[in-house]
Amino acid sequence: IVSSFPLPLSAVVMAVLIGDLRHSAIRADIGRVRLLPNRMGNRICLLFAARQEPRPPDMRLGTWRRLANIVLLLAGMSLGQLLMILMHVLTFGSTDYRREADVAVVLGARVYSDGTLSLALSDRLQTAVDLFAAKQVGTLLVSGATGVEGVNEAHAMRQFLITAGIPDDRILVDDKGANTLLTARNVRRIMSEERLSSALVVSHYFHLARCKMLFEEQGINSVTVPARMSRRLAFEPYFVMRECAGYLWYVLTRPLRSPPAVGELMLSRSSSRATRF
Repeated sequence: IVSSFPLPLSAVVMAVLIGDLRHSAIRADIGRVRLLPNRMGNRICLLFAARQEPRPPDMRLGTWRRLANIVLLLAGMSLGQLLMILMHVLTFGSTDYRREADVAVVLGARVYSDGTLSLALSDRLQTAVDLFAAKQVGTLLVSGATGVEGVNEAHAMRQFLITAGIPDDRILVDDKGANTLLTARNVRRIMSEERLSSALVVSHYFHLARCKMLFEEQGINSVTVPARMSRRLAFEPYFVMRECAGYLWYVLTRPLRSPPAVGELMLSRSSSRATRF
């Protein structure tokens, strides 16, 4: 297991907790009068204490302050939750859990109208090719759907793998993986049909926390492998924040989801089997 993130998440959490405790201790000392061992110090302390004398309470002001405190508390909790999700996305996704498995699942990305693969998709597929060459997997499963460009991602991914030297009979295709949840559902059925018991999930680091959650939800024995990036993506900060929002959405809607029925598998052929060219 190798991580490219410079600090473990536990160290970041510990730093936040220490900072919060220190801030609370400082606030607890405010208003306390401590006489100093000299007259000038005593005068300063007494002057400070006089300024801190309680004033008659204003009920309206007190109500507004309570409301403001509640709003600030909720805002702080929300911001803290988002920061924790961000740290989870960055630290988990940056860790490479590769090991021997039955299949490597490659999630799709943009394919241009002329059939050219985007840099992101090329990097994912090249990582899968490396896993196959290292004999860590014996089968590659590509999952994608037809985008706005009119080209099916999974079919383009299959062609890339064949060009890279992967045997045709070692490639499985799910061409109805329109999103990560559908991919996870389809992969579960495909692995069951092909009698595959373990998987490496290949995608970009910012996508892997959500992938892991959804694959586990489908009961798939899987670990994640971040795609080796040939260069940084142009809109990478946007992709990271979008994944944080997506992760939170899938967490909140998890109770509303149920395992798909037997007839819900969306694959290429009219039968329920994955497409093997």
